[in-house]
Amino acid sequence: MTQAFRCNEVDQVVDAFVDGEFAAEDRTAMEQHLVGCTGCARRLRSHAAIKAAVKEALPRPAPPPELERRVRSALAEAVAQSPGARARRLLWVALPAAAAAFVIGVATTYQGPCPVTEEAIATYRKMPVEVVGTDAEVRAWFSNKVDFAVRPPRLPQAELVGGRLANVGGRQAAYLVYDMGGDKVGVFLFDPRDLPIEGSRHARVGNREIYLDAQRGYHVAAFRDQDLGYVFTSDIDENRMLELVSSTVRR
Repeated sequence: MTQAFRCNEVDQVVDAFVDGEFAAEDRTAMEQHLVGCTGCARRLRSHAAIKAAVKEALPRPAPPPELERRVRSALAEAVAQSPGARARRLLWVALPAAAAAFVIGVATTYQGPCPVTEEAIATYRKMPVEVVGTDAEVRAWFSNKVDFAVRPPRLPQAELVGGRLANVGGRQAAYLVYDMGGDKVGVFLFDPRDLPIEGSRHARVGNREIYLDAQRGYHVAAFRDQDLGYVFTSDIDENRMLELVSSTVRR
């Protein structure tokens, strides 16, 4: 069984975690730590939001080949001298992240996974609902907990199971869970002001831009609709995800 992370370890590798450079077992251990540690979860969201803002604003030139060669050489030497399996794995991901941070400072660039995608998948995988009930009951539960009106979308052939409070990009969000014929679908609702919403691909539905991403077998679709941001997350395939989102977007 993988040993749980400690707060001092999180501080050392938070950039690598945000960049999606963890091995699967270490990512699981980190996610377990973040569920129970609000301080580390807050720091991770802050790092992710800063990197997303930099990525949104700046282009990305390729790093000089000689710099990449020197970083990889130094990394290989450091990994060989570091004791313990986890220590070697964490050093392997932490040093490139540190080098990348340096290049960002010089070249004023960053490119990495969208923090909204990361948070959506982590919540989808780990977080249970806090309220179970009908559309009206879930709306009422959220009414004094978030500063926006929670309007659960009506999904075809899907039943609302319940919801919980969550976070997206460092701000509070309502997280809803649906059952669609045995497939779980998670939907975040949040205030999208000043929060980059992006993905590796995009599609247009009516007059809405839908941003799509995928990581570790999960698909994410994010968009703005009037005054709310929405992030759909599920392990259904991308075509089904697009059909699902298309049925809920106002044209």
